[in-house]
Amino acid sequence: MTYWHMQLHPDEQNWKKEKEILEKLSIIGLGGEKDSLKVIQFEREMRIGDIVLIKRGAESIALVEVTGDCENDEDKVDWDFDWFYYRRTVKVLAFSDPKNKKPFPLPRGTLKKSVNSGTDTYKYIDGWYLSVKKLPVLNESMPSGEIDRVSTQFVKIKSVHIESYKSLKKLDISLSNDGDIKNIVVLAGINGCGKTTILEYLYKDFFNELLKDELKNDLVRISINGSDFDFAGGYPGQNGLGEYRNNVHYFPVTTEVLDLSSAIYAYLEKLIFDYDYKPTEAHEKLREDIDFIFKYGLDDDAKKNKEDRFDFNLGLNFYDIDMRRESHDFTSGREGKTSKISFENDDGMIFNLEFLSTGEKNLLSKLLYMYLKEIKGSVILIDEPEMFLHPSWQMKIYSVYAKFAKKFNNQIIMATHSPQLIASAPYKNRILLSKKNGKIQVDSKNQPPSGVDVNSILSEIMGADPRPPELLKLYAEYRKFVEERMENTPEALKVKAQLSEESDHSRFMQEMAFLIELRDAI
Repeated sequence: MTYWHMQLHPDEQNWKKEKEILEKLSIIGLGGEKDSLKVIQFEREMRIGDIVLIKRGAESIALVEVTGDCENDEDKVDWDFDWFYYRRTVKVLAFSDPKNKKPFPLPRGTLKKSVNSGTDTYKYIDGWYLSVKKLPVLNESMPSGEIDRVSTQFVKIKSVHIESYKSLKKLDISLSNDGDIKNIVVLAGINGCGKTTILEYLYKDFFNELLKDELKNDLVRISINGSDFDFAGGYPGQNGLGEYRNNVHYFPVTTEVLDLSSAIYAYLEKLIFDYDYKPTEAHEKLREDIDFIFKYGLDDDAKKNKEDRFDFNLGLNFYDIDMRRESHDFTSGREGKTSKISFENDDGMIFNLEFLSTGEKNLLSKLLYMYLKEIKGSVILIDEPEMFLHPSWQMKIYSVYAKFAKKFNNQIIMATHSPQLIASAPYKNRILLSKKNGKIQVDSKNQPPSGVDVNSILSEIMGADPRPPELLKLYAEYRKFVEERMENTPEALKVKAQLSEESDHSRFMQEMAFLIELRDAI
């Protein structure tokens, strides 16, 4: 359950109309600049079905359930009464009895999200909500100082049938192996084979076109907490549709840094206000998190043993932030709205977020953003994650994304042109798209390419190869043994022996050793 707590009053000491607004209009809202953190959260992060505690300082006033999307209409505003122009409709669940209600533990802040069961604010709201719903209160909490990132709930896609949509005709895509849903999938193929179209379709277009007759034969099968749901075109209001739409995230090809600055701000704020970190401790925690992602590849064992085999050699880390600012938008281009978040590189130079290289921005605005926003139990769609990255980084990002998917119970589907990224992905996690006779189709290969080198991928997935087919077959057989963790079986050793010219120091065997390292890290 996602809880919020917020204040409805303007900056006016004697204004006490919260209950009256809720009783007469059933709305909540706030004012402020469009690019302020609180407005971004209210508009983009709050969802229908979320529970909001309305307060005035430490005084709790009401508990409400969000029933409407955010509206921004100043024509509806009564400046003496419902003064806010960003607003949502709500259903009042309960009003507080001042005689029986304890003070709210976090009186500061206009709008805050509370999603961690270990905090006092979450327990306060959760206890009230469960008592209103007459549900049992669970006496479970996280250890002090810990952040619960693991999701016991999840939404994942099992299969897709697209009857006719743009360039896609009668296309069937399976995202499971022997009934097990793939946590990470790489869509690969030449330009024009529909990779981006598939991502956009899954993110929004299928649902936006749900009622149109031409999509009536389309079908998206998903799993929500282990139960299957089929979304068929032409049938609105289907069970599970809301859960899916609220748990799909799309990262298109872009040079912008999304809302990374506001994500950093909100993360530090949560550490300080919800977990009682001192500012210096919160800053150090963020630095450790960046190391955990880009030095240790989200691998707990690597971090524990100080093994930096995943090291991106990022060469920078978080330095400081001006916590007094509410606006952290550096994508608008408007003067005075640049980020006050600063980084420090290995040479001791300090610079603002917007001055990072495009490759650094790409890494941070996806991996770090997802980590700080605690995206879990969701479907994450990423278009060309390799964009602007050095080839050595491209070879590493698959294993880090795979680790993120497994660690936080996500499903990641990425579209790529990168031979390095394709090479680092196990063949069972690839979906190869090709275009034959003008039709896009899934090229179902039942064996891996012969090697993990770029030339093997370019030749065997995207072209022709001059090497003898007999040798390619042996390469592919041995690599299949490696991917299935069977390289030491008699069958695998027999195939290896047939590669008489391949020593353990040959290029192919070095590639296999690298693949084993990636495989064992996931």
